[in-house]
Amino acid sequence: MTRRMNEPQIPRAVDARLIRVADVPRQRWRNGGGWTRELLAAPDPQAWQLRVSVADIECDGAFSMYPGVVRWFAVLQGEGVALTIDGRNKKENV
Repeated sequence: MTRRMNEPQIPRAVDARLIRVADVPRQRWRNGGGWTRELLAAPDPQAWQLRVSVADIECDGAFSMYPGVVRWFAVLQGEGVALTIDGRNKKENV
């Protein structure tokens, strides 16, 4: 397998295991507006290049900044989320 420089190293499926969201401890967001449960942080939790988490949003607020991080966002359940991205409104639904 060939990787480009600065491309995240993705763990191999050999170590795949079932993770139940309810079994993962919640961590408070830096901005205080919700909680996250970190399901995967690779290559390690302190210096991750790839991270998968599930969040509970409690109130409106700005995303915390993670310079250099590309984010993908999906709504799993609930009323949906209204986002403002570069001054444009966008509604994300389940």
